Amino acid sequence: MEISNVEMKRIRGVFYGQAVGDALGSRYEFCSEQVVKSQIAEDKENSPDGLLPMLGTNELRPGQITDDTEMALCLARSLVAKNEFDPVDIACSYLQWMQFKPIDSGIATRKALVIEG
Repeated sequence: MEISNVEMKRIRGVFYGQAVGDALGSRYEFCSEQVVKSQIAEDKENSPDGLLPMLGTNELRPGQITDDTEMALCLARSLVAKNEFDPVDIACSYLQWMQFKPIDSGIATRKALVIEG
């Protein structure tokens, strides 16, 4: 399948947007809308320039991506390598990623990819 330059720019934009949103939003992940609004207001108030600062979490440095982006990159690499959706290759890519013991991997992800015993 031939991909035009415009389509490739859009594809890259999707991944850049996903990664930037993930890095900016990791601090607020799993929080309710009300908690997020309150925390953002507090973060801006405590910022010297009044802008939303890049803040990390207990486990992640400011601007560091989470497992969401890492898994999206695994998916993208598989799609490029196979030029199609190959669930076996994608699963192998996720398993290989998990072997590096990522700092941030969700409970459901670990349960799905790690075989105990």
